Amino acid sequence: MRIKFLADENISKSVVDALRKKGYDIESIKEEKLFGISDREVINKAKKENRIILTHDKHFGNLLNYSFQSHRGVVFMEINHLSM
Repeated sequence: MRIKFLADENISKSVVDALRKKGYDIESIKEEKLFGISDREVINKAKKENRIILTHDKHFGNLLNYSFQSHRGVVFMEINHLSM
């Protein structure tokens, strides 16, 4: 199964582009013009599309309140300088 990602709106276009260039299937909240949607909406979108969430948000939606049974996961990215 191919790994699919959903970039939260705080993930820059350069990170999204770099991951695409490496062959990853990644969609972006920014590119879909879904600015300002709640963490819960991001999680629901990721669940529906079977995607792993990429975010810089350390407090992403207090994920302990959500079921992990059908959720692919969240990757917290702390990047000061990206080189790919």
